[in-house]
Amino acid sequence: MASRWRAGGGPRRGGGPGGLTAAAWAAVTLLLLAVVLTGCAAGDGVRIEESASAAEDTPAEASPLPAATPSPARETEADAPTPPSPGATRETDVPTAGAPVSPPGASGEVEIVSLLRADRAVSQAVKRRLEPCEAEEWPITFSFGELTGGPAEDLVVNVSACADGKGVGSYVYREEAQRWVNVFADEEPTVFAEVAEGALRVHTQIYLDTDPTCCPSGEDVATYVWRDDGFAEQDRTYQEYPTATQEGRPDGEG
Repeated sequence: MASRWRAGGGPRRGGGPGGLTAAAWAAVTLLLLAVVLTGCAAGDGVRIEESASAAEDTPAEASPLPAATPSPARETEADAPTPPSPGATRETDVPTAGAPVSPPGASGEVEIVSLLRADRAVSQAVKRRLEPCEAEEWPITFSFGELTGGPAEDLVVNVSACADGKGVGSYVYREEAQRWVNVFADEEPTVFAEVAEGALRVHTQIYLDTDPTCCPSGEDVATYVWRDDGFAEQDRTYQEYPTATQEGRPDGEG
């Protein structure tokens, strides 16, 4: 291969910087041009590679997750029904005529409605009223008391009309040999019986011919005591109700 001589003598290898020949420089230039043209043809220009650390710092987009299958609703502790406390009073614990009751000292329970329906001393007119007025509200009230001197307290029952609440029958039952026996019955209109000071007190409203249904003239009050296996009348009084002209005036004069 021929050598070039430069001024001052001595051979010179290559024709460019660093000793590269002109042909070598031409090849390098063409290679770089090809790389640039290839990047432009792709439409993105020259691609810059990221380092591994840079890729880790870039937040990734969250891809949508498939919808979860709905699960049955669970009852939380707040929504769960709270069990009643041991000392709580329930509605079924309140004595009613439609449920069995236990008079103090009695040998067992007694069903008042069944007792009235089976009693021959109760008229058919009263028995037809032995139905709830509405829901579980029976037209029957009852109380216990020591009237006849038996081992168990006696049972006093009052039956009223659903329409106006006025009494239609009052009865007293005494326990004998584990059976409840009728020892008193009064079916006068507006009658009401109660235990008062160890005696049976019976109230009956009195209507005159001119009295409206709302306003009786007074009431008859009879007191009975237990004698010789039966009730005997001890006292009877009449209490006059104040009239409209008498109310608010102590002398009752016009």
